[in-house]
Amino acid sequence: MLAALCQHLQQHPSQSRRSAPHDRALAMAATHALASAGQPTLADGIPASIMPAAGQRVAGMLARYLVRGGAVTERSFPQASTDPLQACGAVLSAWLHRHIGETRCLSPVFSLQPVETCKVDEIEESQAVQQPSDVDRVRGMHIAWREGSVHRWTVGPRLDRLEAVVPGLGATVLCVLEDKSWAVYPLFTPSIVLDEASHLYWLGEPDETEYLDEHCDGDPKARDAMQAEMVTRAEIEAAFPAWALRRTAGLSQRRLHILSEHHDDAFVRRAAALALALARTPVSGDFTARREGLFTGFGAVLCWADDDVAVRVSDDYADYAWQADSFDEIGEVVLPADHPPALRQWMRMITPHLRAIGLIDRLLAHLSE
Repeated sequence: MLAALCQHLQQHPSQSRRSAPHDRALAMAATHALASAGQPTLADGIPASIMPAAGQRVAGMLARYLVRGGAVTERSFPQASTDPLQACGAVLSAWLHRHIGETRCLSPVFSLQPVETCKVDEIEESQAVQQPSDVDRVRGMHIAWREGSVHRWTVGPRLDRLEAVVPGLGATVLCVLEDKSWAVYPLFTPSIVLDEASHLYWLGEPDETEYLDEHCDGDPKARDAMQAEMVTRAEIEAAFPAWALRRTAGLSQRRLHILSEHHDDAFVRRAAALALALARTPVSGDFTARREGLFTGFGAVLCWADDDVAVRVSDDYADYAWQADSFDEIGEVVLPADHPPALRQWMRMITPHLRAIGLIDRLLAHLSE
C-alpha cells in the first residue's frame, strides 16, 4: 500500500495542493501500511484506526512532505504503528539511524513535528500542530534529536593503555572525542567534570579554598568537616591523569594514520583508525540546539574507573539543572513546510554529523570493552 502511495506521489510531483479527501486517503493508506505489519488483519471495511478528518489531513501533509523530500521511496517501508503522525516520525528516524549505523553506547532519539513557525529561534514559543483544527497553521517541520538513555562508560584503563604504549595517543583520542562530540553529540568528559565542579561547588574558582574560607569563618574543625563532604580539586586530580583534564597538542593526523596501519597492537591500530576517521569527519555547530537554560542532554558520562567522581559531579549537575530552566535537545532544525526540497538539502548536510555520531559510538565501545 505505502509503496503504491509513494510511487503515485513520485509520478505526480506537480500536484502540490490536494483536497481534504485526498489527504484523508493518504493518511489512511499510510496508517494501514504502518499498522498492518505483524498485526492481525481487519476486514476491508474496518479502518485500522479512527482519526478526525482534519487530523488525517495533518498526517497526510506530513507523509507527502517526507515522500517529496526524499525520506521515503517505494522501497522504504516504515515501522508498524497505529498513529500516522508517529509513523511519519519513524520514517525519518529510520533514515537517520541508517546513516549512524548500529550503536552500542549511544541511544539517539529523533522526533518530527509540524509546528506553527519556520524559524528555529521561535521554536520554544511555538506549538506543535497536531490538533484537528490546526492543519492550516502549519508553517514548519521541526526535527530534533536527544539522547534516549544516558549511560556511564569506563574508558580510563584503555586510554591509559594507549598513552602508555604510544605517548600522546590517549590524550589525542580523548581530545578528538571532545572536539567532535561537542559539535554533534556532547559527552560529559573529565574536563567538563572539572569545569562543572568549579561552578557547582567552588563559586567558579579553580578549587574549593575560597568557598571554605567564606563558609567556615576560620574554624579548622568546621573546615575539615565541610571539605570531607564536598568534591575537592585534589579528588578530581587523583581520579584523572593531568592530560585528561587539560588539552594538549596531541598527535598529528599523519601520525594517527601510521599507527592505524603499522602498529603491532591491534587495539592501538583500531583506536587510531577510529580517532582518525572521526577527526577527518567535517562537522559544525549549525544544528546545535540553542535554548534558554542549562543543557542536560549529554550522550554519555565518561568515567576513568567504575563509579568514580564523574558520576557524582554529573548527577549533581543534572539535579541542579532540573531545578531551573534546562533542555536536553542536542540538535534541532525547522524546515519550511511549503518547500519539501529543504528536507532533501538538510538530509545531505546532516549526513556527516550522523557519521560522526556513529564513529563516536564505535570509539566509546572500543575504549570500554
